[in-house]
Parts: sequence; C-alpha cells; structure tokens
Amino acid sequence: MMHQRNYQTLVLILLCSMLIIVTGCGESESPITTEEGTKGEGTTDVIIEQPSPVTTARIRGLLVDQGTKQTLRSTRVKLVDSQGETQEVLTSQAGVFEFENLSAGQKFTLVVELDGYEKHESIVTPVEAEETTTITVNLAPIVKEDQLPPGDGLSVGATAPDFNLKDGDGKAHSLANYAGKQRVVLLFDRGAW
Repeated sequence: MMHQRNYQTLVLILLCSMLIIVTGCGESESPITTEEGTKGEGTTDVIIEQPSPVTTARIRGLLVDQGTKQTLRSTRVKLVDSQGETQEVLTSQAGVFEFENLSAGQKFTLVVELDGYEKHESIVTPVEAEETTTITVNLAPIVKEDQLPPGDGLSVGATAPDFNLKDGDGKAHSLANYAGKQRVVLLFDRGAW
C-alpha cells in the first residue's frame, strides 16, 4: 500500500511537471491552477502560477534646439507621473533620452528646464504595455532684446547705443552711419501737443 501511494505521488509529480511545461508555453484564462492529489495522508496541493503579463512601457525622445535644429546633450529631462513621482535622466551625446519600466496606460508630464531656453512642459499620451512612445522635444531659445540698463536714461557724455529707426518718409537710418561724421538730433513726435 505504501509502495502504491509513493507510485501515485510520483505520477502526480510528473503530471504536474508536464502541466507546468505546457502552461508555460500556452495561454491560460486563469492565472492560478490548482491540482489536488488523492485525499488522505498523502494529499498534495500543487499551485502553478502563470507569469504576470508585462505592464511596463518606455518613452524615448530627442531634445533639439528649435532654432538651430542641433541636438542638446547632457541636459536633464524630468518625467512626472499622475501621482507626482518624478524620474530624471540626462540626454546622451546624441541628444537622446529614455525612460524605461513605466506603468503602461498612464499619462506623464515631460519637463525640461535649461538655461537660455524657455521652460518646456508637455503631456505624453498614455503608453501601452510593451510599447515605446517616441517623441521629439523642440526647446525654444530665449530671445534677449538689447536693453539699456535700468535708470533714467543716458547721462551727459555717455555713448548712445546703436539703433535703427525710420524717418517720416519710411527711410531707415542707423546711428552707426552718422557716428563721427555729423551730429544727430532725435525728435519724438507724440502726435498732438
């Protein structure tokens, strides 16, 4: 009797091993399968867990100067998920950034802050499982206008900055064209006095 029970247990183990091999190669509707052995002293429960489905995704992108179309390397790129968790990476020498092992089906906010450029924030559409979303981020350079230092204007004896203005007939004049050749008088007509 003991010999027969050992034989049944051995057969059950072999059947379970085959079941593991078969279910590992195919798809099953149920993630957990339970097989029970014979009732009594030698009861054996075998639990076979199916591998969980892949639920991660990736975002890969290129960071580019909008004006020159040159890639921007060694630049910090942030990715914020819907719970406010932040991940950061640096762009490669080719201007490429990549975020891996992201929760699939979730929206993310991409943030780039770089000196000399306008802050960039964009929403990345939900990424599906086992997929890679590819994007190009164009950073707009901050254009600085020539400005006089703050104050009440120029002091007596100071050199005036170069400028271009049109006269009443629409002809353009540059202060540099007159410098050292003749005196220049500017009159700003406010319209009605």
